[in-house]
Amino acid sequence: MAVAPRTPAASAGPTTCPACLQTAPAGARFCPNCGTGFTSLEYGSFGRRLVAYLLDYVIGFAVGFVLAIIGAVIISILGLTAEEQPEPERSVEAAAFLGIWLLSAAGYHILMNAYGGTLGKRVLGMRLQHARSGENIGLGRSFVRFIVSYAGGMPLFYLGYLWSIWDRDRQTWHDKAAGSVVVRS
Repeated sequence: MAVAPRTPAASAGPTTCPACLQTAPAGARFCPNCGTGFTSLEYGSFGRRLVAYLLDYVIGFAVGFVLAIIGAVIISILGLTAEEQPEPERSVEAAAFLGIWLLSAAGYHILMNAYGGTLGKRVLGMRLQHARSGENIGLGRSFVRFIVSYAGGMPLFYLGYLWSIWDRDRQTWHDKAAGSVVVRS
């Protein structure tokens, strides 16, 4: 679904920025003074973003499943079965496995989003970018986006995600916190 552009389209002559009223060179996509975009954007819809999220989940599950099988094979080759280990050591191993899984999930989302979006977004023709400059959001903003996405997720009945349904720029809470938007590429 196309959303009306917030800023004027680039023209052949110099453009006056509607935000700071400074003159930008002909053909500029963004104001060199304040970063306001001059091109119209088609934002990623809630439905398309949901399908991308589900695709990322399936990809993550498949990779995790393969890694679990490899780990089980290694454990069986080494002869380390759970029955042979004392209870505290099994708990430490379970916590280590969970920690590694969480770190890999966080790493995937942080790194992929820092450089234009996850595989699910890319497959569905979307790109994550800085809302003002149109550039990649980088690691710092990606980390903020990841943390806020979990805070606005399950604990709040996914209200942070649902926010994009009625937001003018189709931003979720984590997009707003990171200063990012998801656009059609």
